[in-house]
This record gives sequence, structure tokens and C-alpha cells, in this order.
Amino acid sequence: MALNNRSRGSELSVVERAIACTKEYENVGYVQYDTKDGHYFYLHPSPFLSTVKNEIYYAAGTPPPENEFVEVEVSERKTEILDRSCKKYRYVKTISEWRPFDIAPLAIRRKNLDFMEIIDFFTYPYKGEAEIVQEIATCSTLFAFSSPPITGETGGIKTAVFGKNYQWDLFQRPLKIIPPEFKTISSDYLLLFGLKNRSTDQKIERRNQPGHSQARKNGVRCPDHDRRDRQTKVFEGTS
Repeated sequence: MALNNRSRGSELSVVERAIACTKEYENVGYVQYDTKDGHYFYLHPSPFLSTVKNEIYYAAGTPPPENEFVEVEVSERKTEILDRSCKKYRYVKTISEWRPFDIAPLAIRRKNLDFMEIIDFFTYPYKGEAEIVQEIATCSTLFAFSSPPITGETGGIKTAVFGKNYQWDLFQRPLKIIPPEFKTISSDYLLLFGLKNRSTDQKIERRNQPGHSQARKNGVRCPDHDRRDRQTKVFEGTS
């Protein structure tokens, strides 16, 4: 499912649901500029979900920074007609001030998932010794839920899968739940699958994304692959 196609409450994160559905946060959101100077901008529930509200914000003074969560004070709202028939319109909200908004208190309202439940989900393509199945599933979990960036560093994880094509397919099967937006080079948080490609790697390097994870088929051997032989036996999977 594409991220911007989500509409049900159960499909939204706790932060998105609070900002999109609660009047208390009606002027809170993630800033996206509509004009280059930033004086006209949108407030979205998150970087991954566009607002459905028929409105845009205007800052006469210094606009809020793009790609940040902010809360704004609205001093005026007017209706802007967009066509001659007067059927298309939007609200333009003029702001008098803005301030950064910390979404952490909203996020901690939700109980964290049991990490073992997540690992268990990634075990389903495989059969074999339970210990090794769990090790492979844990690697898949780390890839899908890789660490966020820290100051001056890029988040993400690099993964190598040694095996035949059908084993590579097994690895990718549970990862189909990852929304397609995260699989394009233009994504700030990229999850890339496939053979090593110099052209693609150069594009990623130039973009300097906050986070990117790569899964390569038959990639460069790493020191932690000393149990490869035992794991390959488990990597036969299920049909």
C-alpha cells in the first residue's frame, strides 16, 4: 500500500492520527513549502502522509523551516477561489508566529510492539532449525527496522544474502510490506534491494540521504558470516 493512500485510522501511526484527527493539533504539522521562499506552505500529519485539508498557510515574515514539525498561530483565514465557476477553492491561513513542535510525547502514547512478535513475522518463509530460522528472521527485522540517523552520520544497515535466486526471493518475500515510497532513490529513507550497481550507488552518495539500507544478493562477505553453511540449510524455505 502506498503511504499516501492510507485513510483508515488503523493504517495511521499514532502521531499521524493525533495531528490529522484532533482539533487540538489542527495547526500542527510537518512543513512542506509550496513556494521556493517558503512563505506559502502546507502542514502534513507526517513526512509520509499528505494533508487532506483544503488549506494552505502563509507567513508574511520568516517562514518555518521545511521538513520540520511546527505549531503555528493563525491570525486570519480567507477563502481563495481557484476557478471561474467558484467551485474550486481553498482556505489560506495567515500565521502570526510559529514554534517547533516535539512529536515525542504523542509517539509514546502508544504501547511499543513486542520485538519478538516482529521477529516471528519474518520467520514464515523459512523451515529448519528454530535457532537458525530466528537468526535469519532477526537479520530481516534489523534491515526492515534499521536505526535512524544520528548527528553527522547516515542511518541504515547493509545486508548481504548469499544463495540462489529462490533463496533471495524468500528473503524479499516478507519485506513486501515495506511501502513503495521507501524503495525509490528519491526517498530520504531508502531501502534498496538487488545486485551491486555502481550508477545507483553514486546516485545515493550524491543525495546524502538521512538513512538508507541496502540488501545485496551475493554481496561482499562480512566477518559475521561464519555460520553461513548452517544458515544455508535453513534458507531452503517453504514453497
